[in-house]
Amino acid sequence: MSGRLPACWCLYFGVPRRQRVAQRDHLPEPGVRVAARLDLAGTQAAVVQRRAEAKDDVDLDALIASGIALPMALAAASAIDGASFNPERTLKALS
Repeated sequence: MSGRLPACWCLYFGVPRRQRVAQRDHLPEPGVRVAARLDLAGTQAAVVQRRAEAKDDVDLDALIASGIALPMALAAASAIDGASFNPERTLKALS
């Protein structure tokens, strides 16, 4: 891949059959698929309640700074994880 991705784009190597809430972002390089930022934000909002790692807080902060509001990230996490997602646990983990 030539050059660098814009700061607000993240590559995601996750479960291919995972529920999505938005269309994938496209890169000019052929064969490169990138998850939508809203899907990334939802996944990050869900994962911060499962593990306490600073990198997850940093990732979620970068996604919020790129324009994904925290309530949207929580809603996306709920759509992706379903009934197993509890937004209160994510908010407590972030505080």
